[in-house]
Amino acid sequence: MHLMFESSKHVGSRPNFWDELKGYVVSLWVAHRTATARRRSLVRLADMEEWQLRDIGLTRADVEHALARNHIGRDLVEPVQPH
Repeated sequence: MHLMFESSKHVGSRPNFWDELKGYVVSLWVAHRTATARRRSLVRLADMEEWQLRDIGLTRADVEHALARNHIGRDLVEPVQPH
């Protein structure tokens, strides 16, 4: 008799709409955070001097290629000079 009042989350049951929506939103949030972290890292690399890039085993061409591959324009990386 007490089985009628058990939780609807049984082992092997299909997830309901809200569980699926939650999973989708979480995956979007994780993708957004990952892309933001990648962009910040690439911008930091683009701001480095040549000797700093050499110290970590990269060249300016490596950084430029990574910027292009991730669709980050060089003009977006350049800081705006105050007037």
